[in-house]
Amino acid sequence: MRLSLFLFLAAVLSSFSVEASTPNAVPVVQIEDFSVGRSWTWDYFDPKGQVYSTERYTVIAQTGARLTIEMASDYDGGQNFKSHHRMLVDLNSCLLAYKNPVQKKPWRFQLFYLNRGQWIETDPPNTLAFEEKFNCNSHIYSKPSEPYLTVTDVVDGTPVFMQKLWRRIEGTWFGLEGDAAAIAVAKNFNGSPGEVYKMKLRPQTSL
Repeated sequence: MRLSLFLFLAAVLSSFSVEASTPNAVPVVQIEDFSVGRSWTWDYFDPKGQVYSTERYTVIAQTGARLTIEMASDYDGGQNFKSHHRMLVDLNSCLLAYKNPVQKKPWRFQLFYLNRGQWIETDPPNTLAFEEKFNCNSHIYSKPSEPYLTVTDVVDGTPVFMQKLWRRIEGTWFGLEGDAAAIAVAKNFNGSPGEVYKMKLRPQTSL
């Protein structure tokens, strides 16, 4: 059953695991979420509901708030992953980017691609590869004058939220509680007119 409501309802939010246990925030990722060996896997579905690719993020190193996450993809049912990129991320930079609720601060991470057994640094086009999978924005938005609108829903029995850009349909649904808190649970992508591609989180796995 689809539920869509504003998250400023404190009576609803008080039951969720949120940053600083306050009723005026949604969960953000914490350094404790990125223990070495933890991984997340997402399946990508075409408009006919068939899986066309699977993507896995695995934490391979952590020093303080600095994380190394390896990205691997598979196109045969999630059984033959091949690593292709690594992200070196300062988690604090992502969190601080959203300290001001109405003005996002630019931030960046280092990106490396695998070439003949060597990891070569390249310029990431933007921070989407990290931010569409892990939420760093804890603020609640409900006014047209604000950059986002915070909405909630339920996906396959999991309570989720989205920091939705006004006048935009696409966005990531992040978990509101439990192991999925602040982790991407689902996302829809628009293809050709009338076609919708989907991303969905698999149950958590680890090395």
